[in-house]
Formats: sequence, C-alpha cells, structure tokens
Amino acid sequence: MPQSLLTFRQAVEAALDAEQRNAVAARWTQGALMYRAYRPDYAYYAKRASGSAETHASTGDVWRVVTSLGGANRYFYCNWMWTLREAIDWLVAGPGFTRGRRDPADVRLGDSIDYWTVIGIEPERRLTLHFGLKAHGSGILEFELEPLPSGGTRLTETAYWHPQGCWVFSTGRRWHRSTCSSSKG
Repeated sequence: MPQSLLTFRQAVEAALDAEQRNAVAARWTQGALMYRAYRPDYAYYAKRASGSAETHASTGDVWRVVTSLGGANRYFYCNWMWTLREAIDWLVAGPGFTRGRRDPADVRLGDSIDYWTVIGIEPERRLTLHFGLKAHGSGILEFELEPLPSGGTRLTETAYWHPQGCWVFSTGRRWHRSTCSSSKG
C-alpha cells in the first residue's frame, strides 16, 4: 500500500497536537493530557479511589440527583469539609469560594459547577468532572450509572488523581522535579 510514513517523532508530535486540540474523543484517564490539566509533569498513571452503591431508583432518577450537585445544592456529604477546602484554596489565591452553576439541574459539556468543569457527559450513564481548585496535581471525579436487571441502578463514583512530581533539589535558580510520581499508582 503506497503511503507516506511518519517518523516516530512526527507521530508523537501529531498525537500530542491532536490531544491538545481535543481532537481525540477519549475517556482513557491514564496519561491523557486533558485529564492531567495539559501538564506533562503530572503523573502519567492516576491514583484511583472508587466506591459504588445500589438503589431501587431508576437510572433517570439517579441521574437527576447526580447532575444537581454543586451550586446551592452543595454536595452529597461533608459540606463543612468542602467549605474548609474552599477557604484554604481562597487563602492561596485560588478560585476558592467560586460557587454556582449555569442551571440548577441541567449540565452540558464545558459547564462550570462551582470549581469543577464538566469534561465528559453521557446522559444517564456517565458524568466526568475536572477539579479546579489549586492542588499539586490534577483531579477527575467520575459518576457512572449502571442499570440493574431489577430496574434499580448501581452508582459508581471514582476519583482519579494525577499527582505533580516532588520537589527534590535546587541547582541555583532552577528547581528540578524527581520522577517519584511517574510510577504506576
């Protein structure tokens, strides 16, 4: 098959360029620049924590609850801890107490929900949010709904964290990061 082939360098540059332009629709969180806030110094492999619960409610009912979080509704648990985290962020010149949303129930791709940004949405299936407060890394929060044969729903919430590298030594005016965050987590 006659075709022009790319060198390795050209292929990597083309792939990174497509990803930075969001030309590649992907959900894969491991290494995706979009999920690492376009920072190559954030860990390639995400640390992950997940939990799930089952309910007799339909996926539509659960979806309405999940997509109503934030703004005046606040969050599902420990709102005092979220307020404390917002205060700390505000003290270090972050968005902190940025609260609100475009609509109290509806979400669209790109919407801001407080300091979260909607980066993925599949109605009644998955909602993916990017963390916007100041932190040493990049965070993703994902809600996934799975219909059960009984008519109920399994809701799985997964938090992904791509930590920033560790500060280890200084050489004059420049700091260098170690690669401590590049190992699989």
